[in-house]
Amino acid sequence: MSNSEKNRIRILMRKYLDESCTPEERDELIEKIKMTSGPEEMDEMLKEVWTGMDRSEILEELNWGRLVEASVAKRRNAMKAVAVWRKVWKWSAAAAIVLGVYFVADWWNTDSSLMVYETEYGETQEIVLDDGTKVSLNAHSKLIWNKDWEGNKVRKVKLQGEAFFDVSHVSMEGEKGTELKMPFEVQTSDLTINVLGTAFNASQRRGKTEVYLERGIVVLELNKDETPSLDAAEKEPTGPEGMQLDSSRVIHMSPGDLVSFSSDENTLVQKKMEATEEHSAWREGTLSYRDVEFRVMLQSLEDIYGKSFEVDDQKLLNKRVEFGVPFENWETVTEMMEMMLKIEITEITDDTIGIKKRTVN
Repeated sequence: MSNSEKNRIRILMRKYLDESCTPEERDELIEKIKMTSGPEEMDEMLKEVWTGMDRSEILEELNWGRLVEASVAKRRNAMKAVAVWRKVWKWSAAAAIVLGVYFVADWWNTDSSLMVYETEYGETQEIVLDDGTKVSLNAHSKLIWNKDWEGNKVRKVKLQGEAFFDVSHVSMEGEKGTELKMPFEVQTSDLTINVLGTAFNASQRRGKTEVYLERGIVVLELNKDETPSLDAAEKEPTGPEGMQLDSSRVIHMSPGDLVSFSSDENTLVQKKMEATEEHSAWREGTLSYRDVEFRVMLQSLEDIYGKSFEVDDQKLLNKRVEFGVPFENWETVTEMMEMMLKIEITEITDDTIGIKKRTVN
């Protein structure tokens, strides 16, 4: 590493420690740390920065406990990496924590084969994966795509939140030169969705996964062994292209099927739905709730906008509602809710909304 690069790292370290760095500078520091030769080189530079600063002031301002907690949650192997670095950073335990936990976990555990897509509250994103699959990612959601799908002979994504998939057909060579269609797997905390070329909506929120199949073939494989008794388990226990699956944990879906499963509660619902648009109406920028309890609608709004609701009359929560409105901005949603549902909405804080039944004059 050149002297100019080392000087840049020292500057960024100093700005990080005195809390004057921007998010862009923080990300730049992370990337430059990954380019160093190892802990010994980092130790030398950080020691120079640390000894030239007012450390008492820094220690008072930085919240070490919260930083460690957040970093460990981010990377499971973080503490193992920190243990290695602490052998070198003998001169300052605090400095070892701030860079050992926060940066080293990223440096040592970064998987370059993974691509992460993430949306904020109230934001959607259109994605085209490098196999040609089109994905619409709903608000407050994360999708992790394994880019090494050609080498793995299977396409895999992990989903947190909600997404609509239009999966492309990809062929691969099977045994004895035969041509097979490459599987596509969507993994949630509850189940794995095994598909070929198909279109479906998948949602994983509040400890429950829901899958609505628009067209094609889908076989769901439940992640836990302790599963409810399923009629679908009596069907042929194979996935796409003869993929072998455990028959006791398999659900076969046909177009128009909706499956809702929670491994935490060990509950399963599988039913045929007549209307298709409400399950993916969000793709067109519309919120659509048909004959659902008001509490269910509010839970969905919490997931999309990051708001919490305080309802004055608890009977309102049990009321069944019909509601559809563009969700391009929160103000429009609240105005339409007041008008269509005959309620009064007040903003208690930026993130807390009060709801009560409208007073009749």
